[in-house]
Amino acid sequence: MFYDRADAGEKLAKNLVKYQNQPDTLVLGMPRGGIVCAKVVANKLNLPLDIVIAKKISAPNNPEYAIGGVTSSGEPVLNDEVIGTMGITPDYLDNAIIKLRDEIKQKLELYRRGKKPLVIKNKNVIIVDDGVATGHTILAAVEFVKSQNPKTIIIAIPVAPTELLELLKNKVDDLICLETPAEFFAVGQFYEQFDQVEDKQVNNFV
Repeated sequence: MFYDRADAGEKLAKNLVKYQNQPDTLVLGMPRGGIVCAKVVANKLNLPLDIVIAKKISAPNNPEYAIGGVTSSGEPVLNDEVIGTMGITPDYLDNAIIKLRDEIKQKLELYRRGKKPLVIKNKNVIIVDDGVATGHTILAAVEFVKSQNPKTIIIAIPVAPTELLELLKNKVDDLICLETPAEFFAVGQFYEQFDQVEDKQVNNFV
């Protein structure tokens, strides 16, 4: 259990000390909640901070049910088994991805305010979120980072379901996950304070 996202960030930083002050390393926070954890990690390790935005692709008529994840560019992550079972068409996916990428680009403009993104090529990239439920968005973030030719990719998360660990480990060079509860319903259940993070807060961190 974590008190809040800052507490989770402090605990993640303690498990990432080998990257402290490393000139070839940077932190990518996933807005909105993940950026709070990432800011603490970056400050504690004295590393530069940037953002990577991923959004879930929702099933038709069920916005809470994720069937994939997408970032501003690169390959989307899709749950092909579920998509096939539900009979979701390529047209639906194409339209959903286009719409989500437009939303992501608007958010990037809002958060960056003209600042250029950090260079990922040949860097150790630590991707930080406040927790993982289905894995779709963080895996989409991983695919985005891979497309930029980093040196290594590290996922750092406070909590994730046990059944996702092997999948996440196989996609990156290192995985830091502090808690892996057997009973997992939502990320927020593992925080005493889990207030919504507003766009203004993200702007203050980036």
